[in-house]
Amino acid sequence: MSSAGIQAAVPELVVRDLDSVTTIFSVPFQRGPIPFGGRSTAVTLKSGDVWVVASTPLDQVTADKLNSKGQVKYIIAPDAE
Repeated sequence: MSSAGIQAAVPELVVRDLDSVTTIFSVPFQRGPIPFGGRSTAVTLKSGDVWVVASTPLDQVTADKLNSKGQVKYIIAPDAE
């Protein structure tokens, strides 16, 4: 994954390693007047590849963390808004 051209970090982004293979990326956001939160999850598989459920912006901090986990091979985008 190349991080060329990726915007600066989202100030509200929280990156948290839940365990040795699972990392979450959380940001607050709203849909209209209703506050929600966005959370992406990255899991390192036994093969060393990374599986990502992406629902937060790809910024430099996120790209750097994903690159440190391994090669992103699978990306799931559950919300195509």
